[in-house]
Amino acid sequence: MNRVPPGDATMLITAAEPCPAQAAGGDGAGVADSDIDVICAPELRELEPELARVLRAEGLSCRGAGAEADRRASARVLLCGPGAADAAGERWVVVAAAAEEAAAVAAVRAGAFDYVLRDRLARLPLVVRRAAADIDACRRISALARTDALTGLANRTALAERAAQAAVAGRRDGSRFALLYLDLDNFKDINDTLGHPAGDRLLIAVAERLRGCVRDTDLVARLGGDEFAVLQAHVAEPADAGTLAAKLLASLAAPFALQGVERHISTSVGIALNRGGHPPADEMMMQADTALYRAKDEGRNRYCFFAPELDAAVRERVSLAEELRLALAQRQLELWYQPQVSQPDGRIVGLEALLRWRHPTRGLLLPASFLPAAEKSRLLPQINLFVLHAVCRQIVQWRRDGVPVVKMAINVSFGGFHDTDDFARQVAEVLTAHGVSPPLLDFELSEASLTDPGQDRGVDLHRIQMLGVRLVADQFGRGAMTLDRLGGAGFTQLKIATHLVANSAAEGRAWIILRSVVRLAAELGVAVVATGVETATQLRLLASAGCAVMQGRYLSPPVDAAAAAALLRAGVIAHAGGEAPAPSGGRRDAYAEALAFDDLSLLLEKLPVPVCVYAAADGAIEHLNDAFIALFGYPSGRFATIDAFWAHVLPDAERRRAVQVLCALEGGAVGSGEAELVCGNGSVRRVDIRPAVCEHLRIVAFIDVTAFRSREEQLEILSSFDDMTSFLNRRAFLERAGAEIRRAAAAREPVSLILFDLDRFKSINDRFGHVVGDRVLQVLPQAVRSWLRTSDLAGRTGGEEFMILLPGTPAEGARLVAERVRASIETLVVRSLDDEEVRFSASFGIAGLLPGETVIDNLIIRADTALYSAKRVGGNVTNLATDAAAA
Repeated sequence: MNRVPPGDATMLITAAEPCPAQAAGGDGAGVADSDIDVICAPELRELEPELARVLRAEGLSCRGAGAEADRRASARVLLCGPGAADAAGERWVVVAAAAEEAAAVAAVRAGAFDYVLRDRLARLPLVVRRAAADIDACRRISALARTDALTGLANRTALAERAAQAAVAGRRDGSRFALLYLDLDNFKDINDTLGHPAGDRLLIAVAERLRGCVRDTDLVARLGGDEFAVLQAHVAEPADAGTLAAKLLASLAAPFALQGVERHISTSVGIALNRGGHPPADEMMMQADTALYRAKDEGRNRYCFFAPELDAAVRERVSLAEELRLALAQRQLELWYQPQVSQPDGRIVGLEALLRWRHPTRGLLLPASFLPAAEKSRLLPQINLFVLHAVCRQIVQWRRDGVPVVKMAINVSFGGFHDTDDFARQVAEVLTAHGVSPPLLDFELSEASLTDPGQDRGVDLHRIQMLGVRLVADQFGRGAMTLDRLGGAGFTQLKIATHLVANSAAEGRAWIILRSVVRLAAELGVAVVATGVETATQLRLLASAGCAVMQGRYLSPPVDAAAAAALLRAGVIAHAGGEAPAPSGGRRDAYAEALAFDDLSLLLEKLPVPVCVYAAADGAIEHLNDAFIALFGYPSGRFATIDAFWAHVLPDAERRRAVQVLCALEGGAVGSGEAELVCGNGSVRRVDIRPAVCEHLRIVAFIDVTAFRSREEQLEILSSFDDMTSFLNRRAFLERAGAEIRRAAAAREPVSLILFDLDRFKSINDRFGHVVGDRVLQVLPQAVRSWLRTSDLAGRTGGEEFMILLPGTPAEGARLVAERVRASIETLVVRSLDDEEVRFSASFGIAGLLPGETVIDNLIIRADTALYSAKRVGGNVTNLATDAAAA
C-alpha cells in the first residue's frame, strides 16, 4: 500500500486490498472454529507450541507456515511478528513482546487486523475469531453489493466484473463467450393494471425461469427494472448463443399466474459475441444494448445479434444528426409545395409544405431519410420552428408579389409537442412577427403518433387550436384513431392514409373502408382530403365516394416555390393528361426550507452514508458553493475556502475528520471500492467509496468503516441502500415505513405515502441506451431530496418506481410536496452518449393513513391506484387517492 507521512495537510486516497468477491452464508460473527485456518509465520516458530496450546484450549487449531493448508477452511488468519509485511488474502494478527508494542501499533496502522502481546495470549482466540468474522462479513458485503435485492440475481456491477474477467481469460486462452441483454416487452402494462407488487412477483418468476435455462458456468443478472442479462460462457459458435436466446424466449413465453389469472409476456433479446477477448467488456455491453434496440425496433418478441452493420447504422444516424444540425445553421433545408385540389372544378384550395434537404454531397433528400435521425437527436422542435418561419416568410413574399395565397398545411412532428412545452407560445410569436393570420395554417399531425397510449397532448393541442390554427390528422386509417376520438381532440380535417387510396382501385375491403370514412366524417362535420392520388382511376373512385379535396402526383408533384407561385396564379389544375413527372432535383416554499443549507450539518450527522464532493482546492470553492446551493438551498453566507465550508457544515472536529472533501477533481476519477483516507493529523480512515456525477462535480457517497463498531454495522447499511440512487432499497424502506406507521397510528398522528414512477422511462432506455437510463436515475435524487425533511423516508422500490413516506403530514400536504418534486424533476436534464439533451417527467399517487390503519399494505394499494390513474391521463401529474382526500 502507498503511505503518506503524518502531518501532511492534504488528504489522499490510496487503493486498499479488495475484499474477496465471494458470497458466504451464515452470520459473520458465528464462523465455525472448524472453518478457521490459523497459520503461524516462521518468525514465531519458537512461540508456535505456546500459541497452539492457547488456541487448542479454546477449540482452535494452529499450523506452521510449511504445513499443508486446510483446504476446507473458509477463513485464513496469519499470526506474525510486528515487522512482517501484509499477506494477501489473509487477515494478519501481530504477536509481539511488550517492548515491541509501538511497532505492533504501527503494523495495525499499516493494515494488520489487530495485535496481541505475548504476556496476554489469553486474548488470542478472541482476536482470531474476530478476524475470521471480519473475513466472512467482508465476503458477505462484497456479495451483497453485487446482488439484486429483489430477485437474488447478480446486479449490473457483478455482470460488468464477470464480463471483464471473461474478456481477460479470452485474450489469454482464446475462449469465447456471449452477452445477452433481455427486456420484457410491455412490462409497464403489468404494473399499471395489476400494481407493482404483482410486477415484482413477475420479475421474481422471470428470474427463476432464466436460472433454469442456463448452465452453472453462466451468469444471470438483473440490470434494473425489467431488464436482464445472461453471460453465456464457453460459446463454440454464434449458433450456441442463438440457441440459448430461443430457449429463453420460449421459457418466458409460457403463461405466468398473477392474481389467479394467466398473463403472457414476450421478450426482446440483443446478443453480442466476444472472440478471444475482443471487444472489451464495456464495448461489448454497448453492442448487446444496440442489438436489443434493433430487436425491439423490428417488432419485439425476437432476438437479434449485434453486427458491424448495426453499429454502422448507429454511427450513420449520429453522423447524419450532426450534419442536420449544421444544415439548420447553414440553411440547407428548403420547402417544396404540393397542391390540394377541389373536385370537380380543379381549383387549388391549399398547399402542403414538404421539407427537403439539399445535402452538399448526397443531393436532394426526402424527409424519410433524415427525420428519424432528427427525432432520435431531439432536433424536431428546431425543424418545426424552421418550417413555420419558412412558410410564414413565403406567404409574406407571395403577398408582396401579388400571388394569391391559399391555406398552407405544415407537417408538425409529434415530437415537437413532447419536447417543447411552450410550442403554442412560439407559434403565436412567429405568426405575430410575420403578420400571418392563424386561419391560413393547417397543422398536420401523424394519426399513428396521436394514438400513442403513453402520451397525452391534449393541453398543447388545445392551446394551439385556440390560436385559430386548424388541426389535421394525417394518414388517418393507418393507426387506431377513431372518428369519435378525432372530433373530441379538436381535429377538423383528416387526410386518408395513402395505402387506402392506393388499394381503392380494387374496390375491395380498402374501398369499403375508404367510402365509409368519407361518409362518417361528413356526418361528423370533419373535412376529408385524399392523399397519394396517383392515377385517373383513383381520382374517379374517390370522387364517387364523395371525397371533395385530393392531393397527389397525378394532380401535381411537389414543386419548388417558383413553380408553386405559377400554379397559384393559374388557380386551377387540369387533370386530363397522363401522370406528371417527378421533379428533378423554483421558487421554494416554507415546507422545503426544512432542508435549508444550514441544516446540512444535521443531515450529515444522521445519514449513515455521508455526502462528499470532489474539489481540486480552494480554487474550486465557487463550484462547491454552486453545487450545494443547487442541492440544499442557499447558505447563510458563501465560503472562501474548503476548510471554512466544512467548519460551517460540520462544527464537530472529530466528525469533520471522518467526512472530508476528496481533493481529486483534477487528479483523475476514483472508482468504486474500498480505499483509505489519510487525514491531516496522520490518522487513517478506511472507507467504501461509491461515486456519482452531478453536473460539473463528482459527488461521492462513502461509508466510513473506521467509525463502525463492527463489520456487521457496515453490512446492515449496505443492505439498506440502493447503490444507484442512495435511497433506501425496497426491503429497508418497507421495514422503516412500517415501523413509522405503527408508531403514528398509536399516537394518532397523520402519515402520507407518495408513490411515483418515471414516465416513459422505457423509451429512454430504448432510444438512448441503459447507460443514459442509469444517468437519469443518478440525477433523480437532486429533485427529490431538496423537498424532504430529515425525518422523511425515500426509497427506490423497483426499476423506475419510488416511494416517499412523510410522517406528521396529512394527504393534502403530501400532495403539495409531490407537486414540488414533480416540477423539479421536469427541470432535470441529462446528456446522451451523442450529447443530446434528455428530459423526463414523473407521475405521482398520494394516499394518507386512514383511522384504524396500522399497516402499510392498504396505503400502498390506494397510492398505487392513484398513481395508475395519473398514468392513464398521460402522466406528469399528481393524483390524490379519493379516500385520502376525504380523510
